[in-house]
Amino acid sequence: MSTKQHARNLLLITSNATKEYTLDALETLASPFSTVQHFRYSLKWLDDDLRNALPLKSVERNRAIAGTEVVVCYLYQQIPAGTMGPAKWIALYPLRKGKLVEAYKTGSRDQDIAHFYFQVKNFFLYDDSTRQDLTLNGIFKNLLGGNFEIRYASFISSLDSKYIAAERDSLSAFIGVCDSFDLDHFNSQSGEKLVPFFCHIEGVRDHWGKTVIPKYDKISRQSIHKLIEGNAYALEFSTYFCKKPPQVNVTLECDSKIFTTPSKSELRISSRYDEESWSLVPALLEKECRTNLKFQSTFEAQLNPKPLELAINLAVRIKRNMAFRILELVADFGFAAGTAGIALWKDHEWAIIPVYSGYFTWIGLRFLTKLWRA
Repeated sequence: MSTKQHARNLLLITSNATKEYTLDALETLASPFSTVQHFRYSLKWLDDDLRNALPLKSVERNRAIAGTEVVVCYLYQQIPAGTMGPAKWIALYPLRKGKLVEAYKTGSRDQDIAHFYFQVKNFFLYDDSTRQDLTLNGIFKNLLGGNFEIRYASFISSLDSKYIAAERDSLSAFIGVCDSFDLDHFNSQSGEKLVPFFCHIEGVRDHWGKTVIPKYDKISRQSIHKLIEGNAYALEFSTYFCKKPPQVNVTLECDSKIFTTPSKSELRISSRYDEESWSLVPALLEKECRTNLKFQSTFEAQLNPKPLELAINLAVRIKRNMAFRILELVADFGFAAGTAGIALWKDHEWAIIPVYSGYFTWIGLRFLTKLWRA
């Protein structure tokens, strides 16, 4: 790829064309930093430069565009009354920046599919100095040029950093993005009225308050949170409604065989904004394993307009705690040393030393490991 292309951003647009596409926008807002999202398009919706840059899935995939900065936008569009289309672009909302980790196409025909896997990063900054630019009549209409109202995935020029919020300001920026929406712009292209649920999962933190950064797994094309058995963690998230919401339940489900904390945590929300922190403690396991944390929102009644309910799976890998395993091994060695000392005691007085030291070591470390398991 040329130097010029390296300086570009990759614009990926999701829209209200279907309910699933609208949920893609809400999941992009909700996902923790570095979580991988998957967008896909028919090739006919890509600009020519991007289409030509994508490798085929059936061959070894080069990484010419991996690492490209991604700009994710939500588009509200409508088909003009009395026509069969095409849809008119009414409003475009930049959501978050990201980083492309993998992309390919299934073929070269218009009906073949382009797949984009990207890690979500910083939110866009909607404040008094940037709000006007971040509208359909601002920078994005100029950046798209001839691709406006035609392409949903394309290369664009790099954006000025003033439009991007710092990671430390993510919660404030998240609320700014939510407030920027005209809530009627979540209605489906067919006219069905839908209510968005705005949520941002801040991430999984350890007991020192450090965020666990998920890593991209090339085999599963997922972002994996690596946790250590027996250690304490917490999943933190915030919710926001631009207007007084209907009552909504937010739940987190995990495998009771893998976690010692409750298999289901629940928060009932009826206020415009809330935040929660749910405890997660992986159990001590016989071998390393993988599982999912299921984060979901459900509304208590059949409502009209219909709510858009989130369901996000966070992939988790539980690693064995080697410090604990070493304590167990030393304890077993102490027991063996004490037993051997007893056998030698009759003929060698010095054997009393390994008897006492071995058994004291065994008892002390066994006590510690029992407390660890408690």
